[in-house]
Amino acid sequence: MTTTASLITPLRSHRPLLVATVLSLAVAAAATIGLFVDSRELVGAPIWLKAWKFGVSIAIYTVTIAWMLAALPGRSRWTWWLGTVIAVCISVENVLIVLQIVRGSMSHFNFRTPFDSTVFVTMGIAIVLVWLANLFLGIILGVRPLASPSLTAGVRWGVAVSLVGMAMAFLMTVGGLGVIDAPGGGIEGAHTVGALDGGPGMPVTGWSTVAGDLRVPHFVGIHALQALPLFTLFLARLAGRLPLIRGERTRVRLAHIAGPTALGVVVLLTWQAARGQSVAQPDAATIVTASALLTTAAASVAWVLWRETKRRVDVLVPSADAAEYGRAPFAWVHTESHAPAHHPREPSRPPGQAVPNQEEHGCDEDEPHRGSAHDRSGPSARLDVPLV
Repeated sequence: MTTTASLITPLRSHRPLLVATVLSLAVAAAATIGLFVDSRELVGAPIWLKAWKFGVSIAIYTVTIAWMLAALPGRSRWTWWLGTVIAVCISVENVLIVLQIVRGSMSHFNFRTPFDSTVFVTMGIAIVLVWLANLFLGIILGVRPLASPSLTAGVRWGVAVSLVGMAMAFLMTVGGLGVIDAPGGGIEGAHTVGALDGGPGMPVTGWSTVAGDLRVPHFVGIHALQALPLFTLFLARLAGRLPLIRGERTRVRLAHIAGPTALGVVVLLTWQAARGQSVAQPDAATIVTASALLTTAAASVAWVLWRETKRRVDVLVPSADAAEYGRAPFAWVHTESHAPAHHPREPSRPPGQAVPNQEEHGCDEDEPHRGSAHDRSGPSARLDVPLV
């Protein structure tokens, strides 16, 4: 219930995105029914499958944009209009896809009739406007921090990588990558590189299993918009259980590793598709490159966590403090190494100055300072306690 409310609240603050989300969900619902009652096929797939995929994907996208706009500090007319442009243009895309399905025609790359040409050109203009709105949103996010530095880093990387993923759609129409247009004329552009669209493909996604497919980097890049912010939110949730990522600076560094890694995956998948190679049949060059990318990411994460372990030292806490942590009579406490491992002694008092009333604090003058490491005798237990 809480999760649902947290998703609906941003949409309520931006009605155009709310309408776009409801429309997308309606398209997905209608397409689900169409998959069962309409046996027609188009380009080797059930005719309603594209509407279902677009409906689900666009609904996720509009919710994400609404959440980002709500996360920005303060209200801005500029950001509201950016959200409105996205909502209107993406809804145009949804409506035209359904229209062409009802007509039994292709919605993308179709120039067979003047009407088909108008539909595809309109869709192209709408998507360019969506891309530009995302670009301007990314610029705003680049100068306005969000609730935490790690979330800010995750959102910024998500927007950046999604812009690259969206741009993959333009490669499907420019030619020069070995894209083969469908026979019969009137089709300019395709998803597949090195084969005709509509060949053997994966379930649901339809990604080619025999040739390159530009929809793969397109999909991965677009949904980095959700994946990277969710990654930083997940780290923040785990921080209470994992002391190594409790520091905000550590989570920021991990976000700055995840972002370039996601971008590297999009570039790798684009390179693979441009060579006419199916994502299901990677060659040695693709495997070696992917292994190098993942190894670099893993090594970077290990380095960040190793640095965090070096910043933590052991301090023996006397029984009075240990009791607060549920241990007695002594406890080893991890603290940050940039702080001294011992507490400085009280400054010397001039002659005649009264000794502070230490009885109010429950200790006498001879009792070791709380958190001191003077006495290392007695039982001990290790605790992870962040430095404050």
